[in-house]
Amino acid sequence: MGSDFKILKAARLIDGSGGPVQERAAILLEGDTIRQVGTEETVTAPEGASVEEVDYGDKTILPGLIDSHVHLIGLGDGRAGDELTTLDDEILTLQAARNARAHLYSGVTTVRDCGAKNRTTFLLRNAVDMGITPAPRLLLAGRPMAIVGGHLSYFGIQATGPDECRAGVRQLVKEGADFIKITATGGSTRTSDALRPSFNKDELSAICDEAHKFGIHAAAHCASSQGMINALEAGIDPAFLRRAAQEIDTGAIEMSTWGKVVGDGETSLRLEENLALIALGARPRPYRCNASRNACPYRSSLVGPTPDTPSMSASLRGRTAAISLRTLSLNTM
Repeated sequence: MGSDFKILKAARLIDGSGGPVQERAAILLEGDTIRQVGTEETVTAPEGASVEEVDYGDKTILPGLIDSHVHLIGLGDGRAGDELTTLDDEILTLQAARNARAHLYSGVTTVRDCGAKNRTTFLLRNAVDMGITPAPRLLLAGRPMAIVGGHLSYFGIQATGPDECRAGVRQLVKEGADFIKITATGGSTRTSDALRPSFNKDELSAICDEAHKFGIHAAAHCASSQGMINALEAGIDPAFLRRAAQEIDTGAIEMSTWGKVVGDGETSLRLEENLALIALGARPRPYRCNASRNACPYRSSLVGPTPDTPSMSASLRGRTAAISLRTLSLNTM
């Protein structure tokens, strides 16, 4: 018979509230519920209770991390997305389970998947709910909304016109989408142009309006200034915007290392007013394709961070050897 309570000990604890680091930290758990947080001297189990103690020594305990932009079906072997999507759904679902497990055991307790082939990630969630495989909390978009030949169109819903856009959202809601992912500009997809908008404003508005009608939010991939403007005018919720290298009439949009929009211009102000979240990374760069493939003039920041503009996730790697337990973000007192 297992213990009623568990006490976790570590050299320090970061609780995420902005307060000071707790030294000689201890946490009392009852099942998945945190009952006490303090020091080894102040945290105690009820008298007579069965207690299991776990001492992590010189490690750090912190709340579970959140990754707000993942593609769980990715293999991470450098292949392009349109090559990835040729794999069978069964293989991609297994890969999604593998990646989800890796996230969980590296301390990430919530992931937001921003696009997958068919129902692969929904099937993963079914398996998690059945107890077949572990995973963080899953916030899933399912297939992204894309124009014909647009970014992520190879596994997205390709829609033309407001009616098809609304129908696409309704289908995704039926399949179980927690939010709607829109590729509002081109990106790394070979048949798209990263610096040009994709959907027209009436199409974007239809997608956002339909998502809001069902009580879910819409997020947009943007890699150009005009794409950002279109997304804002369409009613995007948080606009997950990529660094733009393009000049606009009112000024250039630039992002600092930690995501605050700097520089001048009406668009920059609108981004700040709408609390837009900036996914950091490299500037769009020339993309060289094989001669037999369609050339794309730019490749988006999906290629990864540069040394002078590190992504937030990259900046977290290698700092403190940290133990992040799923129970820490399940239920609080």
